[in-house]
Amino acid sequence: MQGFKLLPEDNVRNRVLTGEEFQRLLLTAPDHLKPILLTAWEAGMRRKEILGLKRNQIDFNKGIIFLSGQETKTGKNRRVPMSARLKETLQRLPMTGENFFKFKGKPCRDIRGAFAKA
Repeated sequence: MQGFKLLPEDNVRNRVLTGEEFQRLLLTAPDHLKPILLTAWEAGMRRKEILGLKRNQIDFNKGIIFLSGQETKTGKNRRVPMSARLKETLQRLPMTGENFFKFKGKPCRDIRGAFAKA
């Protein structure tokens, strides 16, 4: 298939959770999944961006998450503002290692199982 250019994929989402649905999901989610879900909801970040989030990408004083083009789907740098709720949630996470989101002491890489259970 060399020489063939792939067509862009249409990955537009047709459904977004309501606020009430999100709150129910958050209540039933395992503890390690809650800050991940909140980051997705409050910051509108993609799963890969969230799970790869490092401490040096967050400026709590300015309330900004910095995403380099290497971490985004579009390949462009982004500055994502944090809500007060998200900022407080992230500040409460244990400060061990560079990764924010952990499960059993290791960086979260896959949340599909926990999400399906929730």
